Amino acid sequence: MTVVQAEALPYRHVLTVPAMGSAVRMARETAELVLLECGVGLAHPAIGPALLVLSELVTNAVRHAALTSPMITVVFAHGPGTLAFAVHDRHPRQP
Repeated sequence: MTVVQAEALPYRHVLTVPAMGSAVRMARETAELVLLECGVGLAHPAIGPALLVLSELVTNAVRHAALTSPMITVVFAHGPGTLAFAVHDRHPRQP
């Protein structure tokens, strides 16, 4: 497995949303737009699992950090052959 820092990839999109249930849908829809922009078809076999992981990360941020972190930031980064998601909340403690 190769670990890639989202900041190291040449193309980035940033989405900041309120820490509420609708954040999951917004993050998935934004990811789909980014994938289409990258030329990756939504039928690609890696897309379903990637969107599921993204949904889980955003759900965890909403569930566990919303009281102390009213906003969630999702970073979508891509480069040749690589797509990365990062989810940040502003909770004072890391998991």
